[in-house]
Amino acid sequence: MTTAPPSPSAERIRLRNQRLQRSKLLAVVAVVACIVVATIGTRLSDPEKEFRVIPGKLDEKVMINGAELTVSEVRVGEILIQDESIEAKATGMFVQVQVDLANPTGQKKSILGHSRLLSGDRVYKTYESLSNVAADPGYGETTDFLYEVDPSQIDDLTLEIWSQGFLSGYHDRVRIHLGITAENADKWREAAKGGQLTERRISSTRVLQ
Repeated sequence: MTTAPPSPSAERIRLRNQRLQRSKLLAVVAVVACIVVATIGTRLSDPEKEFRVIPGKLDEKVMINGAELTVSEVRVGEILIQDESIEAKATGMFVQVQVDLANPTGQKKSILGHSRLLSGDRVYKTYESLSNVAADPGYGETTDFLYEVDPSQIDDLTLEIWSQGFLSGYHDRVRIHLGITAENADKWREAAKGGQLTERRISSTRVLQ
């Protein structure tokens, strides 16, 4: 017994239903991707009365707790490279900054153990690692801090870095604008597309003259 082929109208309905199902699936995937990117970062909640802000500038030294802090070399990308292999791919985009701490005259080790990026009320914590830079008296240390950010919220991206013990208390925090503004944010987003960043696992230490 042979089966009659479907009528042209039935075939058109079947193909239309398949297209609708594919369209719905693609729409769901797009929505999920947008939600994932939008959830990168948290909302700003720290009251500024708990700390004093020390303003700094990119590529210039700023004093904090008796040590000299310099932030430079802002880099962006979507791919993190470690040992010539792909370590991670960003859901949004990566921002990497070089952080240098020099302790020329201090009597004790200087440690800056906390950092984050701010954009409006959005807060971005370091990417899968602790942000820590430390220098013994007479030494300097250079390292990289890495963050994952939402590309749609990078206007006036600002690094905030500080030292605070286990017990919360009034302290100093350095804030440095990274040079990303509403006017040039599109250029930074474009530069990040397909860009590769190399992860520095070991900080470099030097003796101060």
